[in-house]
Amino acid sequence: MKFYEFFCFKIEELKNYTSIAFDLDGTLIGDNYYKHCFWDFISKNKNIDYFIVTFRERKECVSLWEEIEKESNGLLTKNNFKTHDFFIDNFVKQNNNELKLWKGFVCANIGAQILVDDMQELVIEGCKKYGIDFFNSKTLSLRKF
Repeated sequence: MKFYEFFCFKIEELKNYTSIAFDLDGTLIGDNYYKHCFWDFISKNKNIDYFIVTFRERKECVSLWEEIEKESNGLLTKNNFKTHDFFIDNFVKQNNNELKLWKGFVCANIGAQILVDDMQELVIEGCKKYGIDFFNSKTLSLRKF
């Protein structure tokens, strides 16, 4: 058993949701100690709708599925997710107030009940405003709104 697996039980709280939005960088790929727990959760809980909601711009998402598949060693593919069409635009990136609301707004519009993200300070305001629960992918802590 790898050390991180000891903490994977905290992710089981996500089973209470039928639709979950995941951040990409720092959550499902890149620098996140618990990303393997999320990969396992997604691959085993096929009755949940999963979405990707990222601050990446469209041009930065050309290889999104290849990145996910490569980093997860094929455990996750495009087929695990309902959609990924929600990328930030330049207006939102330049407007800090809009930036903090954007992911919550997108989650509400796609029907995601919870956002899993590593950048709490940039998303919690939007989650609160739109009634989207928040799961911190770095601390594995849940905040309900």
